[in-house]
Amino acid sequence: MIKRIIFRLSTIAFLFVLLIPSISLSSQDRRIALVIGNGAYKFSPLRNPVNDANDMAVALEKCKFNVVKITDANRGEMRKAIRKFGNKLMRGGIGLFYYAGHGIQVNGENYLVPVGAEVFAEDEVEDECLKVSSVLRKMETANNSLNIIILDACRDNPFGRSFRSGKSGLAKMDAPTGSILAYATAPGSVAADGTDRNGLYTSKLLKHMTTQGITIENLFKRVRVDVMNASGKRQVPWESSSLAGNFYFYSKRGITIAESTALKSQPVKETPEIEEKTKDELELALLKIKKLKEAQQKEKEAKGRKFKNLLADLKKYQTIEKSDLDDETKYSAWKAMKRKYPKWSSGIGSGDSTGMVYRALEEDNDGTYAEIAKASGFELSKTNSIGMEFVYIKPGSFMMGSPSNESGRDDDEVQHRVSITKSFYIQTTEVTQGQWKAVMGSNPSHFKNCGDDCPVENVSWNDVKEFIHKLNQREGSGTYRLPSEAEWEYAARAGTDTPFSFGRCLSTDQANYHGNYPLSGCAKGKYRNSTIRVASFSPNAWGLYDMHGNVYEWCQDWYAKYYSSSATDPTGPSSGSYRVIRGGGWLNYARVCRSANRVSCTPGYRGYDLGFRLLRTL
Repeated sequence: MIKRIIFRLSTIAFLFVLLIPSISLSSQDRRIALVIGNGAYKFSPLRNPVNDANDMAVALEKCKFNVVKITDANRGEMRKAIRKFGNKLMRGGIGLFYYAGHGIQVNGENYLVPVGAEVFAEDEVEDECLKVSSVLRKMETANNSLNIIILDACRDNPFGRSFRSGKSGLAKMDAPTGSILAYATAPGSVAADGTDRNGLYTSKLLKHMTTQGITIENLFKRVRVDVMNASGKRQVPWESSSLAGNFYFYSKRGITIAESTALKSQPVKETPEIEEKTKDELELALLKIKKLKEAQQKEKEAKGRKFKNLLADLKKYQTIEKSDLDDETKYSAWKAMKRKYPKWSSGIGSGDSTGMVYRALEEDNDGTYAEIAKASGFELSKTNSIGMEFVYIKPGSFMMGSPSNESGRDDDEVQHRVSITKSFYIQTTEVTQGQWKAVMGSNPSHFKNCGDDCPVENVSWNDVKEFIHKLNQREGSGTYRLPSEAEWEYAARAGTDTPFSFGRCLSTDQANYHGNYPLSGCAKGKYRNSTIRVASFSPNAWGLYDMHGNVYEWCQDWYAKYYSSSATDPTGPSSGSYRVIRGGGWLNYARVCRSANRVSCTPGYRGYDLGFRLLRTL
């Protein structure tokens, strides 16, 4: 009996010894992945992340990963999935975390944005979003053999218009020991969401992931080359790595136990793709900038001298126009000026022909000058074939930006004098859904139920350029364009120097904005939570509606910091990454709706609070 028991125990012990290597090897071969794709955001939806997550899950399963996938997840669902993922990694193996969707950085910390997050200020981000570092800690705590983190989350900040920092993309992070961290683009940069089924970065990952026999480092190098070529080098994927051994997504042998163990003993090792400029290169660049500024200043001074000579030549005509001479004499003087300067571009200073007609109309008592204006083709307002109404804006000067003591101001609003020397017409309202449909044949707006008289929104700068192109073809002219940032603010202020064209405070009986957040010392009002019909409130002094609130409005300019010196007809830099938007919208605080407030977005960005109005040249 005793011999029989001893025999059985010996047999069990022998089998247990045989099983130990198998268990160890199995734990190293285990591949566990959590895949998240968020696209159904309320304020800035993305078309590709759900497709990216679905396709990534299929590819990872092909690479022998046990995949858990969630899409359009709220904060609670994401936290629950990450917790379960970490618990599984405790049993050992290779962990992979993939995320596609909005990601933002605040004070150097990166956050993943759940669907349903509502953020109106930077201090609310931590309550509404998930720290990327919490995912990294969960994976590092598991103490498994290897971890891979892939973030296709460097798209535009959906809440950026309410943030003061204006930081783009994600902040730089170091990969924990035994891991590799991959970004869709370099830290601080913005990645393309993509126009096809997948985002640009994920589409290239999917292309190479199932290629047999290439290490993970070589895979990311191939992805980087493809993305750079496809984006014209505007998007450069980036990784931080502390791997010492080799890992293959698609290989018969996978990763060996020896390689896995070696990973834990190596320090973090980064592989930056962007070289720092040397001191000599920086000095050369500064010298070039200095010479360029000197050339620009000389050109400006030459134009100024030419302009003064022209005004001096016209002085006698201006004197006649402003005098108390009889109408017949003034009429004759006006015609003489037109004969002498038939090609003089309208809008230069106070002496241009259109400006003279405008002032004459202001003094018109018996209709004499109205007849002159009519004969010359000048009108105070114009309406085109689809009902877009434009009002005449005469030349003038104003202080662009905001004074240092203005409530709610940002650092990029440096006040400086700007002269607008060319008169123009600007649309009295934002472009409506009905006007957009008349030209484009479709309606991209989120608030379609608002009706044809509501502003069109959810349109990118690129979409607007296509609309303008088709409108100019339809009207048989090239007269329509977006206003410059300076033209927009000049028209919005309508001769005022207060935060709003209506004064220091903005009432929700004057504009559609988030009335719970007025400027300091001003009364609260309504929060309508959507767009409303254009021209629902009184216009500013120059006849323009909704220059504050309802929807943001695209401008022509690339975004750049102001020069503190005065400027004449500024149009912004010749190139850049972000276009200017102005005026604030229905979901924004009062400070964002101020005349001076400046915000920037990539030309492809669309939002439920983003539309435009047009300028029409003479």
